[in-house]
Order: sequence, then C-alpha cells, then structure tokens
Amino acid sequence: MLKQIIPMALYMIGILYAIAFGGEKFFPEPDIRYRLPSDPENPYVVPGRPYNWDGSELYSVYKK
Repeated sequence: MLKQIIPMALYMIGILYAIAFGGEKFFPEPDIRYRLPSDPENPYVVPGRPYNWDGSELYSVYKK
C-alpha cells in the first residue's frame, strides 16, 4: 500500500507547488477589468504576493 500512497503524495505535492509558485503563469484572466493597469496585455491572473521573485515590489504602482 505504501507503494501507492508515497508516489501519489509526491504527485500531489508537485501539483500544489506548481500552482502555488507558478500559478500566475498558466491561469488566464479573461476579464480585462481584473488585470493590472500597469500591464493590461498580460493575460494571466495577478498573484497575491507583494514581491516578484527577483525581490522587486509587485504593486509599487499602487503604493502611496
């Protein structure tokens, strides 16, 4: 039974990490109203994290 549980758990962890850390790259946002005004040509969902992966601020346009 462990031969089935362990690979399935690893598969699920892989899918979870792909969605959590790269989800904004493969989930499209069809409604243009919900895209970032600074990048309206980006057809993907907006991530909820405050920083990009390179450390720059993601929503610095909106900071006051």
